[in-house]
Amino acid sequence: ARAMLAPGLVDALMLVIAAMIIGTVIAAYAILEAVVLHANPLFDRFYATADFPNVQRWSTYRSTTSLGHPLVNGMVFAALAVLAFGRAVARGGIWIWLCSAVLLCGLGATGSRGPAIACALGLVAVSFGPIRARFGGRRVVAVLLALGSVGGAAFALQARDQSTEARSSNDARGQVVNDTLSATRSLPITGAGPGSGEVARKRLGAAGSVERPYLESSYAELAVGLGWPGLAVVAAFLVAVLALLARRDVPVAAAFGCTLVAIGGFNGAEGQPQI
Repeated sequence: ARAMLAPGLVDALMLVIAAMIIGTVIAAYAILEAVVLHANPLFDRFYATADFPNVQRWSTYRSTTSLGHPLVNGMVFAALAVLAFGRAVARGGIWIWLCSAVLLCGLGATGSRGPAIACALGLVAVSFGPIRARFGGRRVVAVLLALGSVGGAAFALQARDQSTEARSSNDARGQVVNDTLSATRSLPITGAGPGSGEVARKRLGAAGSVERPYLESSYAELAVGLGWPGLAVVAAFLVAVLALLARRDVPVAAAFGCTLVAIGGFNGAEGQPQI
């Protein structure tokens, strides 16, 4: 079957498979971190000496692995879990189902609510979407697993949701629209400049123009840093998801959409350079 594909499609398929395998290995380490070690012995010493130390400051342990902040881990695991889940429903195979399960557990180990919600939406979309599989045994199992994952994520993140820092994050995200409008009011339509959204945001915050020294949304960062062109970038992302749906490539569209939903809930565009 691989010989019937164009070389570019073969390369893309191999990249997807490699990403799922590497992601599964990292997710397994995330589970080990959260369940057994309650530490990251491989990378904690590097995170502690960074300009912006990535140390445990939450009421529950959140895995950091080699990817850094738990939200970045959560975004990666969520997108790959949706992608692996879609492939498992379409083609079956014990190994791809196992990858899906490990990625979902790794997502839970990060304690990241936004990526968990994005992943739940992606799983439901893949389960009910028109992927190339009849509504047979695999699809029934997929629907049950998707619904179970939604309930499991809600239960697993309940303790995290009741913590003081989680309520603080909720307040910051609830004010992100007002804060973004305040930060962009005195800026040109092209924004503060590429990569300078956080700098402009902190400057305005120091001047009393906004309430918080950071923006809890990558889209807010793009709006401040790039202005209207930044919003055009967001629109292009949405068009890409619609184009994938038009091709009936639901798993890839769901994984891409999952990434877009997850990254909207934290300062990943500029606050997390590794993205």
